[in-house]
Amino acid sequence: MKNRKLTPLAAGLILGGLYRLYPSLYSGLPYSIDAWPLIRDMENLIKYTPIPMESSVFDGYNNYWPGVIIFTSIYSMLLGLNPMETGGFIIPIINILPIILVYLILRRFRYGVSMSSYTAFLISILFPQALFTSGLTKEGYAYPLYILILYTLGIEGGACGYLISILVASTLVFTHHLTLFITSIIAAFISIYLFIDYGFRRGLKGLYTFSILVLGGLIHYYLYGYKGFRIPELRIGMVISFISYMIVFLFTSIYITHTGGGKGGGIRILASLALSMLLSYYVVALGYREEMVRLPPHYMLYIAPYILLGSVSTGYLKHLKTVRERRFIIFWFMSISAILAYSIFGDNPILVGIPYRIVDYLVIPLAILGLSILFEEKFSGKAIAALLTILVLSTSLYGLYSSFHSYGKYLGYNWRNRLGCLEAGYWVEAFNNDIRVSGDSIIKSIFHEYIGLDYTPGLKYFRGYDMEGNLVLVKYDLMDLNGYISGAYSYIEVDSSRLNYLSSMIYDSGIVSMYIGVEGG
Repeated sequence: MKNRKLTPLAAGLILGGLYRLYPSLYSGLPYSIDAWPLIRDMENLIKYTPIPMESSVFDGYNNYWPGVIIFTSIYSMLLGLNPMETGGFIIPIINILPIILVYLILRRFRYGVSMSSYTAFLISILFPQALFTSGLTKEGYAYPLYILILYTLGIEGGACGYLISILVASTLVFTHHLTLFITSIIAAFISIYLFIDYGFRRGLKGLYTFSILVLGGLIHYYLYGYKGFRIPELRIGMVISFISYMIVFLFTSIYITHTGGGKGGGIRILASLALSMLLSYYVVALGYREEMVRLPPHYMLYIAPYILLGSVSTGYLKHLKTVRERRFIIFWFMSISAILAYSIFGDNPILVGIPYRIVDYLVIPLAILGLSILFEEKFSGKAIAALLTILVLSTSLYGLYSSFHSYGKYLGYNWRNRLGCLEAGYWVEAFNNDIRVSGDSIIKSIFHEYIGLDYTPGLKYFRGYDMEGNLVLVKYDLMDLNGYISGAYSYIEVDSSRLNYLSSMIYDSGIVSMYIGVEGG
């Protein structure tokens, strides 16, 4: 009987693994445009090791957070593969680990096998988190470390637990700055929860993990990290604003976990649903900052299941009051919510521009919170949970299709690497590696950050500026569909037809075309 209850977990491991491996298996290349400078650093590490971290053969940024570079390079040498081949599958595979860890966390919190297994299945295919962890990125490697740290915080563990915390937290320090920051805030919230509900001994363990993350991060930054990434100047107003958000969400967590949210569950559901829809529409469709792009309103469909899941669960918070282990989930969820809220509404927040990335950290505790609460209800909760699971599964599969095959403009279609672009870069290198290339951020990543060709932004040339003699303008087919990519979310329409009379085509593969200037163009 117990084996049957584990069927959703087994299905989640298989489906989640296939979901994460699909982009690389389909394209034959690692997923994510951010993979290219990492691959170059891996190749140089293998070629020149032992080598100083500050060596000029590296890209000057990723090498100061070398976790994924070292990890993938080691496996490349062990397997006898090059980093490009290894990177395509090793990160998707290790991101199956959080599925297992979530199951173990829930069992530790005294949830049944069925509920824990079912929740593990759901989080295996959450969009966009599942697609995001398919990519060969620093963050993709950091994500399992982040979940593993939370697992160590959720168990007593003894000396072994402390040792694992030291090893994993130290690895995270050298892996990714944003994940380190988010994990530190979560550890602070969890530490307070442990002090309140378990006393000094358990609280000290949380504080211990928090201290390793913060002190380790500061030491690393002042020794190495600042060379690749400068923290913007902190104004006193920004610090006060940030602390205020953390305090408000912390006390809200304490209130919810010790009162069950009070009476009026139905009113809470309706109020939460209305507020969540309004705020989401404001952020997604209206734009919360002038510098951020306004997304099409239909993108609300991708987040609707999560809004429903979170809103419905607010009506059943009473279940968190009875089992103290389960209060962990609220503090986990609220700590990330505090960071997300600050990044949107805070006083000129440093995190402006990355709420969409923070959402990737939020969806797992949201799914756990929603399903764990709904499963406590006899029939109605389970029926709602089943319906919401169908909606989440449908959204996740359609999100993968829209991003990877329909090239959804704001769904990360540019993360899909194509052999045609890489082959074009190799062609230029063989033709004349002293030549300067120009194009958008995709061209920059492949031609400059990986192959090493000189690069200059190409928007002005698409708009009619004369091209210098040693410059090659590179265009790919999807630029006609979605525009010129500038930065993370900026897509600028260009009229590439003018290139036919302002320049001369020297290369055309059907995917990529290249142009040089003509006299009198």
